[in-house]
Amino acid sequence: MLDTVPYREEGRRTRNEYRLTDKGRDLYPILVALLQWGDKYCADPEGPSLLIEHRDCGAPVEAVVQCAHGHGPLRPSESQTRPGPTARKLPESTKT
Repeated sequence: MLDTVPYREEGRRTRNEYRLTDKGRDLYPILVALLQWGDKYCADPEGPSLLIEHRDCGAPVEAVVQCAHGHGPLRPSESQTRPGPTARKLPESTKT
């Protein structure tokens, strides 16, 4: 999820910078969602210790759940689950 890339500031020893791989970048929405949850339920009274902002406009970055057609943000009650293409049917003897 992370690659190490060596760098060296003048007059200093060589250190490593950690950069996200494609797999790590795909975790970004999850990390933002966890940060939002922590800020809501666990932040100090003074506020959160880390802010993520849109580089262009400075607005806070938020994780939002939406469908592929852009409807959202969605609440859990607005979603449903169903078996996917690789789901296996339970044998009749294990059904209750």
